[in-house]
Amino acid sequence: MPIYYATGSKPKAFFWASLSGMTELFGAFLGWVVLRKVFNQLVYGILFGLISGMMVRCERVVIFLVATCLL
Repeated sequence: MPIYYATGSKPKAFFWASLSGMTELFGAFLGWVVLRKVFNQLVYGILFGLISGMMVRCERVVIFLVATCLL
């Protein structure tokens, strides 16, 4: 949405949104290539733990910010 509002061009917004989505796929593939030799249950668990911890941390920050604004 910000690109569409900034440029007023739907094709540019679509292009940049598509490019952003492709970078996620490229990053996942690159991560798999790097970790495929050492990827086992332990690494899988560590990655899930790290990612879930980051997600919980981000949500706590957002929830506390919204809670303090509503008081």
